[in-house]
Amino acid sequence: MNAMFASLLLTNVIIGGENIGFGLKPAGLLISGTYDVKVGAESFNPKKNDINKGDLIIEADNIKISSLDDLNRAILRDEDNVLNLKIVRDDLILSRDLPLISTGEKIKTGLYVKDELLGVGTVTFYKEETGTYFALGHQARGGEDTCYQNGTLYESSVQGISPSSPGKAGQKNATLNQDEIIGNIKKNTDYGIFGSYYDIDTSGLKYEIAEVDEIALGKAQFITVLDGDKKETFDIEITSINKNQKEKTKTLSLKVIDDKLINKTGGIVAGMSGSPIIQNGKIIGAVTHVITKDPLRGYGIFAKTMLDELDDC
Repeated sequence: MNAMFASLLLTNVIIGGENIGFGLKPAGLLISGTYDVKVGAESFNPKKNDINKGDLIIEADNIKISSLDDLNRAILRDEDNVLNLKIVRDDLILSRDLPLISTGEKIKTGLYVKDELLGVGTVTFYKEETGTYFALGHQARGGEDTCYQNGTLYESSVQGISPSSPGKAGQKNATLNQDEIIGNIKKNTDYGIFGSYYDIDTSGLKYEIAEVDEIALGKAQFITVLDGDKKETFDIEITSINKNQKEKTKTLSLKVIDDKLINKTGGIVAGMSGSPIIQNGKIIGAVTHVITKDPLRGYGIFAKTMLDELDDC
């Protein structure tokens, strides 16, 4: 095998397009909101003690916190009706006191918390030789600045579509089966999630990842699932190529021109993130964002950016 052929093989990947579910865990317990708790004629909200949505609880009364069970254990062990929390905010570790308020048989904290971010998206490509995948094309976030890292990949099926319309992004309505684990998430990067995929279909179509200079304006296609687990291919146009764009997840601008897709989805919808874009027989990128005011238009990331990130990690 000559060196040139070996080099080409390294950029050959199995194309994705499958719908996936994912669960990502933060390094603690995320505060997703706060609420008022009645205390006699008055009320208390944790915000009064500078405990806010988006803060990450990592410790309570010297007990490490990584789940709801951990927090409940700290509450049950508390003796003075005040939890001393260690929280992370903007890379700083802060100490805050949280009163525990008894309302009859219940103890209320005024906090809404979660220990996992669940979502759906699309696989962009698989690397057979390493048993890995790359998906989404952008970092998975839950509406806050907390970065979720390790997690699990689940089987997912699309049950319907809530179409996009000008000013409102639609979505895939998909199930997420936590009993069917199909992979793991080793890292949640700026350019998508990646990890091990436990049963890659090695008979899938293999494509070369395009170099950025090979991408052209004009017609292209992307692959995604709109019904069940059936992959379909739809026509789009690449309207601009932004090599110097600082936001790497928006280096491709695209427009949906496929009447079948427009009639069913109104354009790009949530859950399409990661859908591979092909042009001239190569994977050039992945869908990442919808432009809400005109959902026929959206953005994508170069596939080469995703591949380089995977190879570097």
